[in-house]
Amino acid sequence: METAFDRNSYTSNLHLVSPINISTLSNSIYNPNYKVNIKPSQHPEETSYIKQEHDAQPFKSMEDIKLITDYFLLHDQYRNYLVFICGINFGLREWDLLHLRFKDIINNNNTFKVGFDVFEKKTRNTRITPKNRYIPINNAVKQAVIIYLQHNPNTSLDDYMFKNESRNSNNINEPMTRKGLEYVIKSITKKLNIEGRYNTHSLRKTFSYQYMMKNKDDNRALYKLQKILGHSSPEHTLRYIGLDKEELSNAYMNLNLGIDYTLME
Repeated sequence: METAFDRNSYTSNLHLVSPINISTLSNSIYNPNYKVNIKPSQHPEETSYIKQEHDAQPFKSMEDIKLITDYFLLHDQYRNYLVFICGINFGLREWDLLHLRFKDIINNNNTFKVGFDVFEKKTRNTRITPKNRYIPINNAVKQAVIIYLQHNPNTSLDDYMFKNESRNSNNINEPMTRKGLEYVIKSITKKLNIEGRYNTHSLRKTFSYQYMMKNKDDNRALYKLQKILGHSSPEHTLRYIGLDKEELSNAYMNLNLGIDYTLME
């Protein structure tokens, strides 16, 4: 019989020992001072990749996000939990995300880094010049890392963060594949009856959508997100986020600049 997952038991008991010594990692997790146009390709495989990116939907409901993370934890799927949390908090493209190692976010003295640099590739096409991006490490990621390490005590800094768990994998330190991540996303949404078009790109799109939702009062939020994602225009960013017509209409209807409500009494 399944029991409800108790998040508090994980946030209050984060002092275990492993090759990556997590006793010091937890010290920084709640540190109050912590702050932290696409042209169609002539190559069929790239065209397919871009089409999947544009077809994907973000996870717009926080309830759905919680359902997914709780399911992973309840069923001891700690790698899937970690890749999901990192995916929606880092906003990286799948290749850059899946090739992260623990040494990218953890120092040699077993403390979390404040952030790390990623040289992003727009697609797997090596002819495209990679872009340098700095990724801060927030508390949600820190907590997910500690939970993973609690259940994988022999992890080392050189290990990929999201290992390939396939039986056909010959290398025990091989990164999770794109198809593997695709399966995780599609299977969990099907199991939890979360309807929509979800794939690997949904993680990066969720980061983008939730960023905008949490920064509604910042009139520079769209500009900042455009720069984070490396888009050529705000319009491109809005399309990418997946803001539908109803949401855009509500934004206009709720603006009401200069209205005098006393005249309506």
